[in-house]
Amino acid sequence: MRTTIRLSDDLLHRAKKKAAEQGRTLTSLIEEGLKTMLAESRAAKRTRVQLPISKASGGTLPGVDTEPIERSAGPDGGAVILPDVNVLVHAFRSDSGDHNLCRNWLDGVVNGDSWYGTSPQVLSGVIPG
Repeated sequence: MRTTIRLSDDLLHRAKKKAAEQGRTLTSLIEEGLKTMLAESRAAKRTRVQLPISKASGGTLPGVDTEPIERSAGPDGGAVILPDVNVLVHAFRSDSGDHNLCRNWLDGVVNGDSWYGTSPQVLSGVIPG
């Protein structure tokens, strides 16, 4: 897609010089800069989430697969991580044998840069109603 932008003479001169030094086009330099700024602004808005731990006992049935990831397309076309109900149960129940594994994984997802989400059906299996 083509567009027109206005840049100060100094900024344009510095950008052209930087692109030439790196052996690339001005367009690729501007694209990289925009992608970096947009990624930083998204990450900067997020604050670290402290996940709670349930005092309830129990967990999933023995032999239930605790593989944590299912992927789908996110708003930017990238992957969305959708944790399984069993992973959430293990992450929030400190008496679970897989608590540390699932909790550390979930903490990394929630406080990482990837898109993530959950369905009402999954939440209904974790949150008592």
